[in-house]
Amino acid sequence: NDNTCLSLATLRCKLDEYLKKGLNKNVPSLYNDVIALVPFKYLNASQQQRVGIVTDMVMFSTHPMVALVHELLDGYIMNLKSHESFDAATSPSSSQSKESPSSLVWTLYLKAHLCEMSGKTLEGIELLNECILHTPTCCEFYLKKARLMKKTGDFLAASEVMDMGRSLDLQDRYLNNKTTKYLLRADQVTTAMTTMAMFTKEDGNPQEILTELQVAWYELELAESCERQGVFSLALKKYHSVQKHFIDYNEDMFDFHGFVYRKVNIYG
Repeated sequence: NDNTCLSLATLRCKLDEYLKKGLNKNVPSLYNDVIALVPFKYLNASQQQRVGIVTDMVMFSTHPMVALVHELLDGYIMNLKSHESFDAATSPSSSQSKESPSSLVWTLYLKAHLCEMSGKTLEGIELLNECILHTPTCCEFYLKKARLMKKTGDFLAASEVMDMGRSLDLQDRYLNNKTTKYLLRADQVTTAMTTMAMFTKEDGNPQEILTELQVAWYELELAESCERQGVFSLALKKYHSVQKHFIDYNEDMFDFHGFVYRKVNIYG
């Protein structure tokens, strides 16, 4: 009806304004705001009963809100490439304010997010290749590309891309950890150990230090990699180490409660 058309037109206008503002300011987390508009799937169009969160790729890609965002982003990309503006030129002689070159790259980045959620992995990788070609010094592009390549099953290539992103900021512990995890998923155990050892910051065997620090995620990834490669002795050792961490957590918890009980003065 007319009210529905009016509401959709208003939504499109507001969303268009919000996206332009975020892309102009190069907000990397803009996708989180967009995805919040697609939280639920409905039983049917007439009842509008919410039955759960949208997790299916096909349902996500066909969602009206996603289609609207795709339409807006495709228009932005075409206009930014042709005349460096979000909006189409009304006439050849019209003078529109030009956007910064970074607006295009973050528009491509946002569209790559939507492609990932829609199951269009290869299209997302192509968009990220454009982003990297445009701005090869941005870590976020390498992280997202590595994530998409991992979803294609090419763990080795994904780890190489992730390592390229890590090399842009060698002091970032998060990038170092993510690279280590991707290397272990690709069964590059030696390289992963060397990469992880960069942040142990202590003399001695890095593996022993990581065990003492109870870095369970690293030990689990290493154990799974060794299991895939048939090195069952090391895999069992790491699984046992993680199990011992949780036994220690449990014992320390009860020791702490006993300590607190002894130190508290009980008044009648």
